[in-house]
Amino acid sequence: MRGGRFGSVDTHDLEEASEFLEPKMTPGAIEDEDDYQTLEDVKTVLHKPHSSASFAYDRVPWQLKVRKEVFSPAETLRSPLAVNLVFCQVVFDVFSPLCIRMTTSERSRMKTLLDEYDVDVNNVFSNKHKLSTKKNIIEMARELSVYFSRLYPISKPDHADQQISGGQQAGQQYLCVSHSGVKLVERQKGLPTDTLEVSGII
Repeated sequence: MRGGRFGSVDTHDLEEASEFLEPKMTPGAIEDEDDYQTLEDVKTVLHKPHSSASFAYDRVPWQLKVRKEVFSPAETLRSPLAVNLVFCQVVFDVFSPLCIRMTTSERSRMKTLLDEYDVDVNNVFSNKHKLSTKKNIIEMARELSVYFSRLYPISKPDHADQQISGGQQAGQQYLCVSHSGVKLVERQKGLPTDTLEVSGII
């Protein structure tokens, strides 16, 4: 304790705890298959809405889209909400030239089916579409070669870069895993967008 013209002042010596002086360990890469399995077994919990204030982005220049990518072999959609979401996804992809998961012939077949049900992007949110109609359209989409599938890019040997028939270069190849099996697919250049063509079945 020290004294002065403004009164006494208490001084204290601070000592950092040893745990704050230790180097921070960063998690290493997962190399064991059991570790991957552990991550897959993690279950999420739906928490109840909290009454406290929260913040959200507003008028942002980007969009966040969530899509159904793959079905398991025995998976069925039971929730009407899930059925409606996947139905809307399929309809928008059929009429979008940017979706590469449909070939030209597959897109044509899907447009014919949607036309029979009087479904298009302008009335996709209409209440007139029956649940059975939405399920039929989803089942039709499940029969497409690579639409509901997970794609893994694969490397090619050096000699695979040679030209294919027609003078075109061979495209990027993928391993396609879906409810119907495992396929090799190749990205074909085209207009207005590229397409994925099945080149082999494993």
